[in-house]
Amino acid sequence: MEYKTSIRQRIEAINGVKRTWFEWTSAERTDAKLLVVEVDFDTDPNSAGYSDRAIAAIGQAYEDVLQEGLQDNRPVLVSGIRIVPMH
Repeated sequence: MEYKTSIRQRIEAINGVKRTWFEWTSAERTDAKLLVVEVDFDTDPNSAGYSDRAIAAIGQAYEDVLQEGLQDNRPVLVSGIRIVPMH
């Protein structure tokens, strides 16, 4: 079974999220990675299929995990988040 970080586990539990993965933005910096979140709805806010609730939940989960890591002296090394629609 694949090991997933706590941030990935928490975000993948949100309704509308299909999967997550990391993308490195720099080969030189270990903290230069994005968490990519694939969702099963349209990410255009003007679309009828857009889910503001899921977007807000993803953002909140991301912030919560970052704060928990700081409180535990175990910072989460993720430089950002990217939400993409499923193809």
